Amino acid sequence: MEYQARLRKRRRAVLADRQDAHVGTRLWGEAAREGARSIGQPAGVIEIGARADWVVLDGDHPSMVGTDDRGALDHFIFGAGSAAIRDVMVGGRWVVKDGRHALESALAAPFRTLMRERLRL
Repeated sequence: MEYQARLRKRRRAVLADRQDAHVGTRLWGEAAREGARSIGQPAGVIEIGARADWVVLDGDHPSMVGTDDRGALDHFIFGAGSAAIRDVMVGGRWVVKDGRHALESALAAPFRTLMRERLRL
């Protein structure tokens, strides 16, 4: 939405408003709240009883340099992408820590076997 609005209006931060000057924060918050509401899940907010789904960004990642906590989501959404994700919690359980999925080691060998089989087809 932001990219299309930028092209039309020929300026940045089109979707920013007085309540939230950071477009990334606004978009992330709305996507989390409305996404959870659309599937009927108690998520998308930080409150007691809500599902604990978290993404922890790596503030030391090169794409995150020069930002503070308020601008972190802008950097993440409009530049960093998944490379800046350090940890992920789903339903209160850590599934990615320090950039490594909890099942990465266990799934590496079966994945290699599957890929070898597919390449022989």
